[in-house]
Amino acid sequence: MCIEIISLYLKGYIDTRFFEESVYVFIDSFQKALNESLLDELLNCDYSSSEQVAHLAFILEAYLIENQSDLYADVNDAYIENVIDSDRTDQIAEYLRKQQARVRCVILHCEELSSSDDLIKAFKDRLPLPDFCGNNWDSISDLIEEVLPEELHLIGWKNVENRLPKDAKIIRRILCGVDPGLCTVYFE
Repeated sequence: MCIEIISLYLKGYIDTRFFEESVYVFIDSFQKALNESLLDELLNCDYSSSEQVAHLAFILEAYLIENQSDLYADVNDAYIENVIDSDRTDQIAEYLRKQQARVRCVILHCEELSSSDDLIKAFKDRLPLPDFCGNNWDSISDLIEEVLPEELHLIGWKNVENRLPKDAKIIRRILCGVDPGLCTVYFE
């Protein structure tokens, strides 16, 4: 499991946040498969630091090429398709299926929203946020990149800016922090 997770991460099929979570969820697999030095690198990495993540990716790739080159080479688009089409029910397969099923466009109507609770509910209703997502912007911010469509249209945005200026600033901060290659946001 560990080598598969590392390979998926290095080849861009899973994101850094999911990779970090997977290290802890599958810690037994990582402990069995990796040497102590590499395991320490994984556990001590500051995943919010692009420099540390780049360094970690470099040493992980060197390790895979030296020790698991066949397994590493097997992870490609065809491999992903096979996992998605399989009856696997583990977290990796579910994550890949979710990524594959990403919606192209979501329209969120904001014209009639009059409270922060209404706005949060609208986001939670229109985006496939997990059940455990809290009813607050911090929770949504933590999970939003995993559920954003290719395009998000916020219709009636002026209403939010006029009625809920604090929430409007928070939403803009959250959405403007998203990689533009992941989602294009239209404030209409």
